[in-house]
Amino acid sequence: MALSPTRVTRIVARVIAVVQVTLGILVWTGHWDQLIPIHIAVGVLLVVDLWAAVVLGLRAGAPVALAVLALVWSVGMPIFGLLQANLLPGSAHVVVQVLHLAVGLAAVGLVEGLARSSRRPEAVAS
Repeated sequence: MALSPTRVTRIVARVIAVVQVTLGILVWTGHWDQLIPIHIAVGVLLVVDLWAAVVLGLRAGAPVALAVLALVWSVGMPIFGLLQANLLPGSAHVVVQVLHLAVGLAAVGLVEGLARSSRRPEAVAS
């Protein structure tokens, strides 16, 4: 069975989600800070995957508004990720960390949403 490009973006986003959550937990424990550059690099891959999903989604009839949201998200996500260490220092920083997780998972959701909202059946084949 051949995989459509849209299906590949969905698989990549799901794999990245597992990797990122795992890396995030390791960093969150405070003992694996050396993994932060890897976490950032994999985050960049998620941004690229989201861009691919936008292009494929638009070509397959996904709503333009969803594509624009995904593009804005793809710009804001790395900015938030890189700035998060300076936001709400102290015990309140856990709020920022949870938001960081939610922002990343929402990016995966946008990849899924773009695939599902495409009009061509072959674009959304699971």
